[in-house]
Amino acid sequence: MAKKSKKKEDETKKVVAKCNNPNEVVANCDHPKEVIANCENSQETTLSQYDIEKLIVTVRGEQVLIDQDIARIYGVTTSRLNQQAKRNIARFPESFRFQLTKEERDEVVANCDNLRSLKFYPSLPYAYTEQGIGQLSTVVHSKIAIERSIMIMNAFVAMRRFMVQNAGILIRIAHLEKHQIETDQKMDMLLDRMDKQAPKLLPEQIFATGCV
Repeated sequence: MAKKSKKKEDETKKVVAKCNNPNEVVANCDHPKEVIANCENSQETTLSQYDIEKLIVTVRGEQVLIDQDIARIYGVTTSRLNQQAKRNIARFPESFRFQLTKEERDEVVANCDNLRSLKFYPSLPYAYTEQGIGQLSTVVHSKIAIERSIMIMNAFVAMRRFMVQNAGILIRIAHLEKHQIETDQKMDMLLDRMDKQAPKLLPEQIFATGCV
């Protein structure tokens, strides 16, 4: 038991050495590896608004960020992020933060390589809308969280502007896809009808080689 405690203490010291957020270490000492990974991510200088835009997904018709990605951007653990939201639940109505269903989780995992690890999480992830991100910056108290929240908000604005500017093209693409589906369905019906109406060959009409 003493050895296990010593090992845990050594891991925590490694986190303190790598991470400039000791409060996060103390609060999440049961998850030192996740803290190390997220603290290293939070100190990256190459994170751009475009990088964040690529993480935005659409769920229930809303553009959202999944809790795991937000935690990485902020340099905290996912559990810590959601704990802060739960402690201030009045700030997070359903329109700001909602938990994905199993089907929604499976869909984002299938479509987003960066979210594949969610498949093995014991609990379903939470999604945060643009307004939810704004509230997170008030409950996750760190300089990096405030700075990254601004970047995230700008990313949402940029995505919304892109959707507005390209609305015509997106509608046309959707129309073409619908037209293609309808065409494929009509072709399937036509081929099925032709197959049913085609005269059946009698055994004597077929040579030994299998040719008519």
